[in-house]
Parts: sequence; structure tokens; C-alpha cells
Amino acid sequence: SLDAEAGYVLFDLETGRGIAANVDARVFSASSIKAPYALFLCETHLDAGSLDPDEEDDVRALVEAAVSESDNDAYHALRDRFAGLAFGAWLDEQGIGEDFSREQYTPYYTARESALLWLRMFDYLGSDAPSAPWLGGLLENARVSFMRHAIADGAVDVVSKAGWLDGEGDEDGFCDSGIVTEDGHAYLLTVMTSLPYSPEVEYSFEALVQAVWNARGDIAA
Repeated sequence: SLDAEAGYVLFDLETGRGIAANVDARVFSASSIKAPYALFLCETHLDAGSLDPDEEDDVRALVEAAVSESDNDAYHALRDRFAGLAFGAWLDEQGIGEDFSREQYTPYYTARESALLWLRMFDYLGSDAPSAPWLGGLLENARVSFMRHAIADGAVDVVSKAGWLDGEGDEDGFCDSGIVTEDGHAYLLTVMTSLPYSPEVEYSFEALVQAVWNARGDIAA
């Protein structure tokens, strides 16, 4: 048995029905935070036209590396560049409380908070915002998606961002969150755990993702 916190949310974005467990367990985000941060940059900088063309190209290249390849150097460069109060104010808008650190580059957060952020992502990706198709493509083609690997045995499309780290204690995290669309029907799925990453633990994590996903029949109206 693995001694770890685990929380999850599966939410039918059409009916509003869902299942959830342990939604306020606060776990290490690892790289899963890169998707909400990319959304923040798209909404507040890339779509706002506040960057000159060269800087915009540079920021887009860094976002692409951070999301598609989970590149930590690219993500840290973005956080260094856009340090300050704006991200905190954006989190406030999403109803994310102060227990979610505004300063830590890889904060601890909960399945409830992840679900709120991915609801915002779902709305954004479905909008006519200039960067929405681009960000959706990055998330759909992210090199690592445990969620996609766990459930992509049917007619599903997955946009997600995983996080995984064996931090040898406090910074253990294994998470994946995203939007899964099956035959045109969209679900929000987030699984947040304090499991330490290892190839062996990957099987356990993907089994949990699959079990939560398989419960979608139980929440059908």
C-alpha cells in the first residue's frame, strides 16, 4: 500500500453532475501548475496585446517549452519575468484562496482548486480568444500525459497537463488534470496525489485515473 493523499474530481461539463473525493487534500503541484500559469499569460499578456512582437515570440516559445515538454527552465524564466501581483490577482478572480501560494513557483494545491482552474481553461479554450487554439494544441500534444495514456483506448480527446516528482518527502507529487471529450461530450477530470513519482507508481496512478474515468456512467443523468 502507498501512504499518500489523493483527491479527484470528475465533472460532466454538459449536465453539471460529477463525483469527487478528498477535494481539499493539498498536494505538491509539480509541473501541473504550468497549464494554469500558461492560461494566465494568455489571458493577461498574449491576448491583451501588451507585449511587443519580439517579446511575444519569446514568451510563446517559453510557454510552448513549458507546456509541451514540461521544461522547468522555460517555466522559471516566465515566472521570473512576470513576477509580482498579477498572477495572484488572477487567482483571486478564479476563487482560489490564499492557501495556494502566490510566491512559490510550484505551490501546493487541491483537486477543488485544480477543478476551478480547469473550468476556466475549458471556457477559455472554447472561446474566440486569439491564443485559445494555440494553447489547446499545446495541451493536446503535451509529450507526457498519464491521463491520455490511461484512458485513450476509446474515442477520446485529452487536453491535460501532468505533474510528477519524487521530491524525497515534502515535494512528492503526481497529478494530472484536464478536459476529456468522448464522442463530443466533455468532462473535467483532475487527479491530485502526493505519490512520489517512479515508473512503478505510474501504474498505480494511471489505475486510479482509469477508475475515476470509468465512473462517468454513474453520473449520467
